[in-house]
Amino acid sequence: MGRRWVSVFFLKSLSTQRTGETDVSEPVYEIAGVEAVDEAVKVHEAAFYEWDGAKDLQKGAASWRQTLTEKPGALLTVARLDGRIVTYVLGHDAQEPGVFFIALMGGLPEIRGKGIGRGLFRFTLEEIRRRGYRAVDINTLNRYRGMLTLCITEDFDIVDLRFDQGRSCNRIYLRRVFGPHVRP
Repeated sequence: MGRRWVSVFFLKSLSTQRTGETDVSEPVYEIAGVEAVDEAVKVHEAAFYEWDGAKDLQKGAASWRQTLTEKPGALLTVARLDGRIVTYVLGHDAQEPGVFFIALMGGLPEIRGKGIGRGLFRFTLEEIRRRGYRAVDINTLNRYRGMLTLCITEDFDIVDLRFDQGRSCNRIYLRRVFGPHVRP
């Protein structure tokens, strides 16, 4: 896979330093199981701390384990850099047959904007398609502009909007249908 060089500030904690530059290995995308939950939950905490504050990691991990072991079609995908999880996607069957629901997605703040989350999102969508789903649902809050932009650029359509107390809390529902996609 080769290597790419980036400036010194990028991913100091994830890679080796070399004279003013950092050597960053290529991300590895994989399907993970319950063994990855504790590490992925820590990434989730780091990803959303600025919005949600500190959470109970044990409680979060228990909820993720329950999703992976009890929800039909449960799937956890992760991206790793140098062996460490840096971003994740967690989902399961939606209530509508043939539809997958992405419940959670996030990444470490220091990897945002580097294409790693987009790469994992595409990997996950391909796995969902491979499993025979006809569509994928996801919802996000208006304040998560990066997620909204990612979904739009990955051919999701806005299918619903729920207004809440403030503009940043409005919930946006999106769907991507696999196969030929014709826009009106």
